[in-house]
Amino acid sequence: MNSIRARGVVLLLALLLLGQSAAQAPLVPEDRLDRRFELAGDTIRFCLGSRNPLTEFDRAIATEIAHSLLLEAEFIEIPPNFPLYEEHDFLEALFILLINDCDAFLGFNLTADGYPDWLTFSRPYASFPFQLAVVEEEYESLADIPRDRPLGAPMLSQVEGMLIGYLQSLPAQERWRRFPYADQELLLERLMDGTLGGAFFWAPELDLLLANNEEAQAQVRTVATAPLPSTSAVVGIALLRDDTFLRSSLDEAIATLIEDGVITELLEEYELTGRAGG
Repeated sequence: MNSIRARGVVLLLALLLLGQSAAQAPLVPEDRLDRRFELAGDTIRFCLGSRNPLTEFDRAIATEIAHSLLLEAEFIEIPPNFPLYEEHDFLEALFILLINDCDAFLGFNLTADGYPDWLTFSRPYASFPFQLAVVEEEYESLADIPRDRPLGAPMLSQVEGMLIGYLQSLPAQERWRRFPYADQELLLERLMDGTLGGAFFWAPELDLLLANNEEAQAQVRTVATAPLPSTSAVVGIALLRDDTFLRSSLDEAIATLIEDGVITELLEEYELTGRAGG
């Protein structure tokens, strides 16, 4: 995976992991507010992020959801340049997508907070942990990593926020140094070359990195995050709060897929470290 693609993955990962705060819907021209959820014949339209670790898994989940509702799934792929760091741009783009282009947006982190009140979410369809990766054989948990060995984490991620809070709770002399990385591939490289004593990854991202790097497969392993509490991104589907019928339909379909083991089978098929449901 080249660095350009890696940066794109980071943006989609950040979109998944960061809540955006706003009390009201963004200002959108009146002529853009003319759509409410109605089944377009036998089709349900899903937006999903392209070129990220969950793209094909999310596509398969949505296809199964649609089929369970006796519908066909139509997909609108959202590229990695979807606005993110400017809150107004992000909210306006998301709002317009849900008004005019798609009925639901896959892959939102339900663990994050601060979402605007015009959004609502389905029940979770999968949960993916953050993992601590190491190369030294003697390390079995975060507690085993010497304090003079730096730790790496994805910049602006949920796990980085937890790590910052944990480190601030420790006496200064007991803290690890923390290095944030915007490039997941570089984070893995720095773990393997000894710059870092440990590196935190979101499990689907680490799965993808290891799948494309035989040397890393042989060297890198995951260990317990203790004493830092384990944390996961619980993933669901975003939609407009007024779309109550759609939300109820999605919830029922997801519950059936979980009960029937379909989502567990898809996790295995796409070789993702996670579990069905929340």
